[in-house]
Amino acid sequence: GVRNRIAIELVKGRGVALAEVARRVGVSTSAISK
Repeated sequence: GVRNRIAIELVKGRGVALAEVARRVGVSTSAISK
């Protein structure tokens, strides 16, 4: 129902945010390792 929709939207939003953070962290860590 509505809760499922909200949960899905939150997951989608968080997924995008986590992906963005993962990119930044991945880039920073790779730069540091070099």
